[in-house]
Amino acid sequence: NGKHLLVLGLGVSGFEAARLAKSHGAHVTVCDEAQRPAIRDKGISLEREGITVHMGGHLHLSACDLVIVSPGIDLQSPFSKSVIPAGVTVVAITGTNGKTTTTELITAALLKAGKKAVAVGNIGKAFSTVGSSTDYDYLVVEVSSFQLETIQTFRPHVALHLNLTPDHLDRYPGMAEYGAAKERIFENQTASDFAIVNSNLTLKPFNSVKRTFSGVDATADYRFEKGILFAGKNELFRLSDSQLLGMHNVENMLATVAATDALGIDRQAVIQSLCEYRPKAHRCEKIGEFNGVLYINDSKGTNVDAVEKALTSLNRPTVLIAGGKDKGLSFTGLRSVITQKVKHAILIGETRDQIAQDWENTVPLEKASTLHEAVELACRAADQGDIVLLSPGCSSFDMFQSYEDRGNQFRQEVLAIHKPK
Repeated sequence: NGKHLLVLGLGVSGFEAARLAKSHGAHVTVCDEAQRPAIRDKGISLEREGITVHMGGHLHLSACDLVIVSPGIDLQSPFSKSVIPAGVTVVAITGTNGKTTTTELITAALLKAGKKAVAVGNIGKAFSTVGSSTDYDYLVVEVSSFQLETIQTFRPHVALHLNLTPDHLDRYPGMAEYGAAKERIFENQTASDFAIVNSNLTLKPFNSVKRTFSGVDATADYRFEKGILFAGKNELFRLSDSQLLGMHNVENMLATVAATDALGIDRQAVIQSLCEYRPKAHRCEKIGEFNGVLYINDSKGTNVDAVEKALTSLNRPTVLIAGGKDKGLSFTGLRSVITQKVKHAILIGETRDQIAQDWENTVPLEKASTLHEAVELACRAADQGDIVLLSPGCSSFDMFQSYEDRGNQFRQEVLAIHKPK
């Protein structure tokens, strides 16, 4: 109340953070370097609420009490350095890179057990809209490394670290820095809190109670063996009882059980919820089967690890559509799985030339300038019994508004091609 706040970025998180701060009596200024119509409309909406808005990034404040930075904004960018006054506290809100499926699984399990729960963060609803609400028993928050970079007091009672694979190397100097940001999720926890971690992670010591999970490590607290998920020696359920595919989803479900066990949630309700859960759009979503070819939308697969997991979960010859905005990642590590699982690859976006070079002499490669062209090429390359998979391994912002936009356009292109004449 009465503080001068600067909010950088007018995405979902920045917009809601500005409104929340204003509702608590702060003097709020919002700045965004973009001038797209959707951003301008949000700015006009905030101005009607008495919030000062600057578009185009041209702003310098001599003083303010607090800066709230949207996670998509790099603190080292010229925009940030030109706008943020020196020496002020920075707080990052919501996330852009997290395990959305696990957030949904935990939330669904809590709801099935009769708890009042809501999923927030990078899952569509900003944390700031419910952070001070008394309407819920549990807030399940998807957080990213970007948000964790600047935390000061953030302390989840149960913190999950699902895995660490190369991503956002356009933002971080290397994997050490990326991993260190992720690990900050544990730093404010105490001995009364819980850390749910993949057993393959090497982490610095923390104070909370550690419980491990793994799809391949038989010594983990929550494990997978011969098609069955276990908690210790207790059988939970068979993977075939669920609607999810792939080892990555096995681990997502094991992490869910570990987290809900830490909360003391009825395990049978959790198991029932996991077996009922259906994959959401853009996450290995089956669009349909036409002329014997199955089309799968995995637009949420925005890094190399996600592509590998999508491919290893499939058991039919695959025509892969990949590529997008460059995040500083190498695709050479996929050469083996590409050779084993992919019969033909269509490459799009900013990274198509790099991926073609990284996958040289693996499988037939074609480049497309639009998603429409890519889908047409994929349809020609696919035979009866094959799969056409969109799993880009990259961000969407070179050609699309978001991964959802990319996945929706893919679905539309597939359905348009196979529309009955």
